[in-house]
Amino acid sequence: SNFAIGGGKIIASEVENKEGIVTSNSFYENGNLYLNAHAHSLQITSIEELNDPNNIKTVSVLKGAIFDKIVEQQIPNAKRTYYDSYPDCQQAILTGKSNAYATDEPRAIYAAAKNPNLKVLSEKLMDDKYAYIFPKNNEGLTLRDEFNKFFQKITKEGKLSRIKDKWYGTGKDTLSIPTIEDINKKNKGRTLKYATASEGGEPFDFYDQNTKDYTGYEIDIFKLFCQESEKYRIQILDGKGMGPITDVTEGRADLSGDGISITPERAEKVYFSDPTYIGGGALVIRDFAHYDSRGFFEKIGDAFYSILI
Repeated sequence: SNFAIGGGKIIASEVENKEGIVTSNSFYENGNLYLNAHAHSLQITSIEELNDPNNIKTVSVLKGAIFDKIVEQQIPNAKRTYYDSYPDCQQAILTGKSNAYATDEPRAIYAAAKNPNLKVLSEKLMDDKYAYIFPKNNEGLTLRDEFNKFFQKITKEGKLSRIKDKWYGTGKDTLSIPTIEDINKKNKGRTLKYATASEGGEPFDFYDQNTKDYTGYEIDIFKLFCQESEKYRIQILDGKGMGPITDVTEGRADLSGDGISITPERAEKVYFSDPTYIGGGALVIRDFAHYDSRGFFEKIGDAFYSILI
């Protein structure tokens, strides 16, 4: 008997074994080609596809994030859904509830590096620059200028490239970044209070449960700054304040680098460092190149085999 499924066929033939029991041999013909073609048809390749009014797509955004307005402007025909965290946005894509989610390019690259079923759409939603922020007072200006000199130095020395490679490239840690505990044991000067977000800080700044230390692209740069200063100690404000920008503007923190975009409005309230990352808004999508058809058809083959027995 032949059973047609989606352009392929389950081919089943009866065979009599040595004990005289009639069983069936089954295999699938052309199914893999069908599924690969189907997967290819599902792959998002452009913002234009997400904006198709005749084939409505869903784009997820983090609640309260600036990307809600950006998606509304750049992809007006898409349906927007809202989630409390980036892991929830990722899960929505992997379970088929959403076609894409919008975030900062560094976070997008980091997410795709951690999960082979995700990829970053090559088109950007917008261009953007990220920087550390400092209080808009004399003390903040002095610290900002000191930090900029350090940042220019590590850029020339190639240390910044190695930190970028760790978080956005190979993932290899080729630059030994000390722990906060080690820095605080060695340095005896002023304690700098660094403000972080309550959650979703990866890959800029977050608490690593394995190392029991704060880490991330901008935390690593900050640690190196304090280490090379040979004076500054570190205190992390772990998201319990009003948010990194408010913590800095209201004097609770000395600085923050939580993936903060440089804008004219913010520049009226804080001092920005030199840009630490030049990127933009990005879209994370499902990577159907990793679509695995074997398990599905093995189960179908097994099911037909059982029925025919």
